[in-house]
Amino acid sequence: MRGGICMVGKRFAQANNPYISDSYDSSVDRSYILALDCVNLYGYAMNMSLPYDHFAWMTSEEVQTFDIFGTTPDSPQGFILEVDLEIPPSLHDEQNDLPMAPEHLNITYDMLSPYSKRLCDQFQLKNTLPAKKLTPNFYKKNYVVHYLNLLFYLQQGMILLKIHRILVFSQKPWLKEYIEFNNKKRNESNTATEKLFFKKLNNAFFGKTMQNVRKRINVRGALTQNVNQRLLSSPCLDYFEPINENFTLFKIRKPNLYLDKPIYIGFCVLELSKLRMYDLYYTNFKKYYKNSCDLLYMDTDSLYMHIYTKDVYADLKRHFSGVLDLSNFPTDHVLFDNTNRGKLGTLKNEICKPIREFVGIKPKMYSVLYGENDCKQAAKGVRSSTLTKITHMNYKTVLTEESKLRHMQYSILSKKHVLETVVQNKTSLSAYYDKKFVCEDGIHTLSYGHKDI
Repeated sequence: MRGGICMVGKRFAQANNPYISDSYDSSVDRSYILALDCVNLYGYAMNMSLPYDHFAWMTSEEVQTFDIFGTTPDSPQGFILEVDLEIPPSLHDEQNDLPMAPEHLNITYDMLSPYSKRLCDQFQLKNTLPAKKLTPNFYKKNYVVHYLNLLFYLQQGMILLKIHRILVFSQKPWLKEYIEFNNKKRNESNTATEKLFFKKLNNAFFGKTMQNVRKRINVRGALTQNVNQRLLSSPCLDYFEPINENFTLFKIRKPNLYLDKPIYIGFCVLELSKLRMYDLYYTNFKKYYKNSCDLLYMDTDSLYMHIYTKDVYADLKRHFSGVLDLSNFPTDHVLFDNTNRGKLGTLKNEICKPIREFVGIKPKMYSVLYGENDCKQAAKGVRSSTLTKITHMNYKTVLTEESKLRHMQYSILSKKHVLETVVQNKTSLSAYYDKKFVCEDGIHTLSYGHKDI
């Protein structure tokens, strides 16, 4: 299982936007920053053909004669393949922003760039490595992939070296009616609660297809010596914690498991959702702008891009209206259009006001400056009360000075059912980044496996 992609491509960008008069420089090429979010990405994926029956492994003879280019999205049979792929070095620069076929990679200290090694040593973070992370890269061996994803990757220039095995199954869009009903009700809703409810109906179903029942446990409590001894001698005992002299909690593994969750559906939904994001980026923006489009940040269903063009708003209206939901712009805005309102798989602007600057230190740690002086910030693990004390300039300083920022954070925790206040001197921002090979300027990055590393 591979979840959503979350990564920083280019760690700093400043727009030269003529619609921001106080910072526009007419002697420099115009550039714009866009923050786009895919409308109900998992709902879009669940709307497509999904497995439901007749699972079987292909024979070696069938594998040898299999033609991936003869498949279609709505064919009655679908396929999951285990393959070896190669991305030709000639495509490394073109696809460095977002290499296709992401996989979990064990990132070791030796793989880090000199920039990242320096910060790793400075911040004493060697103990965090090796770290297994889902990251787009150029290594591809024994890769398990949905057939539509593989077809797209090959169309974009990847080379299929070997097919190890193929799982074939019957498929059809059996969730389509349910997904479209919920999406229709969501669009018709007038309150945030109703909108959230119908969105949850889709996402909760998807969550059930992802559950790993092997991780389920039983928690038992013991008040007497006999119960304590019985649970301590259980072969399924995983862990126990004395709460006080009269009560002990036991973590017991389940002796029997009923594997009733269709994880093959979860796998296909995750694959198809990634395919949609790759398609939106490469088939639309990268195809049109080519080297004039840089991917700044991606988080599952979000794309932040730095685009060099004369007028990006005119481009969006003229060339990308089919894949955009422009209904959240003010009605008097030149881009406002209700045609694709709430349409599954379209891109909606997260920030409708012109964006000035983007600083992306690492996944889920970024700041976007937009409008007059508005700011959208994220810092994973940092409380909202602490985040209000951090400014856009703090992000910029941490990045440019290769430093880190600490804040005192107060929490109320329960340990052995006793409440206590904990004061933590937490690292709120840190310039260290290991998901990509960071160049010496600290801003540009290369994906692991790139020919220039």
